[in-house]
Amino acid sequence: MDATNSPYSSYPYHFMNTVRSREGVGGQFSQSQCNVYRSAFLRTLAFAVQQWGMPRNLAVIVAARCLPLSKGLHALRPIARPAWLKDVPEKCCKSDASLEEISRRLLKVNIGSSGMRPVSLRIPISNAMAEFGELSIESFYVTEDFNPKSDFVEDHTRMLIWPITDLVSFEGPLPEEDVKQYRIDGATGSCIPVCLNVWPSDFGFWQNDYVHLGFAFPAPYNFPSAPHVESAKGWVGFSFDGRRVGYWKVWHDNWIPVHAKDGHTRCGGLTELKTSVLCSTAATLGMKLAWHVKLSLWQRPSEYGAPVLATRSEFFRD
Repeated sequence: MDATNSPYSSYPYHFMNTVRSREGVGGQFSQSQCNVYRSAFLRTLAFAVQQWGMPRNLAVIVAARCLPLSKGLHALRPIARPAWLKDVPEKCCKSDASLEEISRRLLKVNIGSSGMRPVSLRIPISNAMAEFGELSIESFYVTEDFNPKSDFVEDHTRMLIWPITDLVSFEGPLPEEDVKQYRIDGATGSCIPVCLNVWPSDFGFWQNDYVHLGFAFPAPYNFPSAPHVESAKGWVGFSFDGRRVGYWKVWHDNWIPVHAKDGHTRCGGLTELKTSVLCSTAATLGMKLAWHVKLSLWQRPSEYGAPVLATRSEFFRD
């Protein structure tokens, strides 16, 4: 910074302060000072290639860490919050509310796109109910005898690494994976997630909040061969055999760049999948469809206390 006489970025006081930092509240900020560091990083790579003989191909791979925006995903635009959500997620915040009963209202066929059904919902709770809050609803294929363990959560095996071969394009086929490696054992029986959190090997940092939320894409084992991913104005689409079979959509819900510890910024995510695909995959696996709903609320026990996370969850069959 001193060598280039570049100005330092000030602390984002509009969104954060030291008290919030101590409370575990974090934020996603891209300050101008970051650009200075990225520029220095890239110039170091250029020097290494020219003066030290660093292989050019390796330098290109490393330089991709500074990619601001992924090709293809630049077309994505957030949609409006789905009108059919209404205030249903907020009804879950009542202490005596049945998460199953309320969630079923959001899982109907054709509630969003024709011929499709939501298979993953990640919904910010209105900040009128809690400073930070999220409702997640995830779908699973389950054996007849499946019963979740008492501490059942979607574990790390739900992640799918997506190698971006040209380092910049957020499009193309997802890698094919063996369904067995995503099987989750329960107290009895087992289950398999319908969607996986896709992690691109290279990704533009301007849209880090979407990676943080999680790209809940239909797992490749829902199809005879890997689906093709492409982006458009209001969605990321999934195609197989020339047919559109699903969407991933995102919206901003009174978005600000701060979030609670272990939470997300106020981005909502919706994944839809053709009902015919759900039925055929369940039949192929010899399993049934089920759902896991989890409500997370960060609330202050007192006016000056730090936000405390409280969760409730339920598992139910379709």
